[in-house]
Amino acid sequence: MFQKIIETNEFQDLTIHTLESGALIAGFEVDIFDEELFGLEKTQAMLRSLIKDLPLGRTLRIYLKSQYSTESIPDISRSKALSEVGFVKNRAFIFLEKPVDINFKNILRPKKENPTLEFLSLKEKGIKVSPLNKNQIESLFPDMKDEINHSFQTIDLGAEVLSLIRLTKQTEFGIDLSTLSHIKDSLPLPYTICCSIQAMSQAESEAFLRRRFKQTSLMADQKEVRVHTEAQSDLEDISLNGVKLFKFEWQCLVTRNQESELRHDREEIRRKLEPLGEMYIESVGALQSLKSFFPGTSPHFTLIEKDQTLCSYMPLISRGDARSEKSITQKSLSLHRKDETLCFIDVFNPKYESYSWCIFGRPGTGKSVITNAITRALINDPQIKVIKIDVGGSHSRETESLGGVEKVLSLNEPTGINPFHVLKELGPTKEALQILASFLEVLILEEGETKLSKTLKSELERKLQLYSELGFENMSLEHFYSVSQDLPRKELLQRWVGRGVYGNAFAPLAEKPSGPQTRGLDISASLSDLRSSRLFYYNFSKISQALDPDYAQGGLAAVMAQFNLEMLKKSKDKKKIVFIADETPFFIKKCFSFFNLSIANVRKEGHGFITIAQKSSHVVVDGDTGILDNSPNRIYFSHDGDEDSFISRNQLTKESLEVIKELKRKQGEFSECLLKDNFGERVIRIRLSPEEYWAFTSKDEDRQKFQELKLACPNLTTEEITRCLALS
Repeated sequence: MFQKIIETNEFQDLTIHTLESGALIAGFEVDIFDEELFGLEKTQAMLRSLIKDLPLGRTLRIYLKSQYSTESIPDISRSKALSEVGFVKNRAFIFLEKPVDINFKNILRPKKENPTLEFLSLKEKGIKVSPLNKNQIESLFPDMKDEINHSFQTIDLGAEVLSLIRLTKQTEFGIDLSTLSHIKDSLPLPYTICCSIQAMSQAESEAFLRRRFKQTSLMADQKEVRVHTEAQSDLEDISLNGVKLFKFEWQCLVTRNQESELRHDREEIRRKLEPLGEMYIESVGALQSLKSFFPGTSPHFTLIEKDQTLCSYMPLISRGDARSEKSITQKSLSLHRKDETLCFIDVFNPKYESYSWCIFGRPGTGKSVITNAITRALINDPQIKVIKIDVGGSHSRETESLGGVEKVLSLNEPTGINPFHVLKELGPTKEALQILASFLEVLILEEGETKLSKTLKSELERKLQLYSELGFENMSLEHFYSVSQDLPRKELLQRWVGRGVYGNAFAPLAEKPSGPQTRGLDISASLSDLRSSRLFYYNFSKISQALDPDYAQGGLAAVMAQFNLEMLKKSKDKKKIVFIADETPFFIKKCFSFFNLSIANVRKEGHGFITIAQKSSHVVVDGDTGILDNSPNRIYFSHDGDEDSFISRNQLTKESLEVIKELKRKQGEFSECLLKDNFGERVIRIRLSPEEYWAFTSKDEDRQKFQELKLACPNLTTEEITRCLALS
């Protein structure tokens, strides 16, 4: 019943297949056009490019195959979760078909009219084009048995039953490019849509329009008058403006295992497709329509449409990721799009200008969840190290689960970090001196200051330069203070050395054995842990709650100094390091210069920096938008403050703001955010498995349940407790 491929030939980079009937086809798998990234105007231009040079006598078939999948994607961090929550898998195919001809070369017209060049040029437009081989094409055909039973509206193939839904008349109310894109997201899966297109000659188009014009010229009915006017306008477009008419057949194939399920779903699909026009479930002509659905048989029932409007019926548009899955890496974070297909976010995507990110959103919108997910994706790559800080203590379970090391900073414990170690590691380089100058600047700021004057900063840098040139063996803050004369604000620095009120802050830590049994639990983690662990979490919750902001900002300055040192060392090793600052608006204000320096170093050295805050205004200090300007990749869960200021501060459009305001979230199901990066803007949906929910949640009642189970079953690991809660 269906055609089979009997011969395959290669011709000018094309794979041409000959069917049993003698018809010739060239098939491609293509990326779907992402309406959020491309925009509707660019999308229409790309779609029109597919049909503008379609030669007469050829059939262009466009297929969209959509199905639910729970397949496991190897090597990525969320592989198990995706197999539990599932996702929609959309695949698009394009076939160029020539009727019976024994000479396969005749499928091509002269180069200037060759539509296959348009397929190939899609690569230049960011769309993947992959030629289909014999096995790939034949896999698209139904699984045929020896006998086919045909009843009213149903074709029984033995292993499955199917129905065809056909467009019999276009809608009178008008549609746009997004109509089909949005409708398809609500259709029960699986289904396959086929739009078969044939070009009409100008003479044939003009003759058709003149007939329609005459048929409606004497009609008084308002509807016919409108059709008459449209026919006149279309005739002018064809004759004068280069507009083309095309014949097209539009069908939706619905396949199910049971007939009761088929009856239910085909009626729902027919009803939901009605905005496109009159939809009819094929009955008597179902077998003939099924033949015309696949290559090798001419379209069975065609309609006529102009090229602009025809684009709206072409099933190549979606609110889903259009990029190839070949770009997936170990550190890719897999999330859903609005059409429930997958997208893959890579903090270190080589097409990014910078690997600095900002994440903004009100409490409860999903910031902590996506931060945890990003951390796990990064740690999944053995070439990446993550340093994370926060003031809420919300990453302890994650750190323990991932085998990381937690350092809880307190007033009674030294940080164990010697920022002057950077001179020993790097020497008196410009980078080393900048790190130390930024560290010292934080320690000697006066109340209300956010940075030193240029004069004081310059003098501080000069003193550090002199100190570094003396070549002392054991350099430290205390030693620098004791040997340096006329230091700027030396009386403020005195608090951080010797018997000063914070003199214990940068005292060395005693080395202690570390191993799996202590990781994540040792609040005075050893210096060797800091250097060896791929996840190191600095928990500032005790300091931030102790109402001692000076000590807190000094501790943060030390941590950032250590990060910068680690970053410069990792650059030499060709490894990556990421700094994640979660909910630290106070630190950003007090250490703003250090944040700016760190992000600048990140950009220069190719590492990552992720700043997380409830409001985008929290990362702007005294009107300085340096953090925002140098963090081009952003994720928004909500907007903040005055709308005009928000748009200006974040360099967004009013349309972008409306998208943010319309973001949806359902407790326990999903949360949406707007992702803005080099590729454009699109809505991302975070959908978690039950186990992920309990691993990521930061809600007080959830954390209490976790602690209660841990107290009741002290021998259970964090992962085991998480799995138990996921089953409840």
